[in-house]
Amino acid sequence: MAWFGAFHVTGLYGPGIWVSDPYGLTGKVQSVNPAWGVEGFDPYGLTGKVQSVNPAWGVEGFDPFVPGGIASHHIAADTLGILAGLFHLSVRPPQRLYKGLRMGNIETVLSSSIVAVFFAAFVVAGTMWYGSATTPIELFGPTRYQWDQGYFQQEIYRRVSAGLAENQSVSEAWSKIPEKLAFYDYIGNNTAKGGLFRAGSMDSGDGITVGWLGHPIFRDKEGHELFVCRMPTFFETFPVVLLDGDGIVRADVPFRRAESKYSVEQVGVTVEFYGGELNGVSYSDPATVKKYARRDQLGEIFELDRATLKSDGVFCSSPRGWFTFGHASFAFLFFFGHIWHGARTLFRDVFAGIDPDLDSSRIWSIPKTWRSNYKETENRTVISTEMVLPRRIFILISGARNP
Repeated sequence: MAWFGAFHVTGLYGPGIWVSDPYGLTGKVQSVNPAWGVEGFDPYGLTGKVQSVNPAWGVEGFDPFVPGGIASHHIAADTLGILAGLFHLSVRPPQRLYKGLRMGNIETVLSSSIVAVFFAAFVVAGTMWYGSATTPIELFGPTRYQWDQGYFQQEIYRRVSAGLAENQSVSEAWSKIPEKLAFYDYIGNNTAKGGLFRAGSMDSGDGITVGWLGHPIFRDKEGHELFVCRMPTFFETFPVVLLDGDGIVRADVPFRRAESKYSVEQVGVTVEFYGGELNGVSYSDPATVKKYARRDQLGEIFELDRATLKSDGVFCSSPRGWFTFGHASFAFLFFFGHIWHGARTLFRDVFAGIDPDLDSSRIWSIPKTWRSNYKETENRTVISTEMVLPRRIFILISGARNP
């Protein structure tokens, strides 16, 4: 462990680890100096690496998104483990602790060692599902919370706003958005889509991504810029509703004609693309506008090849989701195994069927069905030395046969 942290991760004698910026755009394998303090924490920067910093023992090192904390953790944890090992080699447990925890029982070893397994499984399941420096989005895809919070959408709008502030046109600002960043802002990359048991690759669901069509901007006939409400994570279908910048409903795709006050046809919604393959293309045909409004519910719009893999359009579980599900399942399995074996070793007399209320002088080695003569006394039960075994058991032991 210390070797991994001090040599492998830092690159002193090894390749380093995968390090990327928060938006997964500059990732690469590189050496990482241990980050011991707040200097190594850059939650919103796009530096793409962790800088060498002075050691500073603080809570900042526990931030799961600081790659340098990985090296620091392994060095510190293994140092503590070595000291603990030396301690246990030189110090024996007191008698009360030895008896209380049943240390003389091999099942105690089993129960206690299981803890390391389920603890590690819970940790990796959590870091995978919620995201951390050990599970970069370039390798495992975005987390569901990045979709729920509009994480990449906000970064895209921030970059576009910065471009407009530099006197760029809307088309130029959107054209400078990396396709990689736009692809992260697509619900098909959401870890939680596809549930747990839709087996198969993600490409067999929505298809192979061919290219980014561009960002659609919808407008009504009054000139209001409209924004399509995005589909929440755990929905399979969602109503198409278009809001203006103030959050007021301006248009929708109605369920029935009687409620078509805000329909695309009535409101006169048009769509124009900026950036991507359809840059500068606009549509006013209601059917086409509604088609792209439905697709805009799923984030940025991409051309998808469904023919090659015969993709059916149904989202499949992601590697991040399968990893989390599998490790959480095994974590619970070993957790309950720890409880079970711990209970067995702590209360092994109860599991053996011994009633703790009975006197300690009772003889346990002979079942009641084998006993013939009992002499009850005030304090104990005495079994006579003359034992009469059942006839079948006697025949079995002696090998005698019926006449």
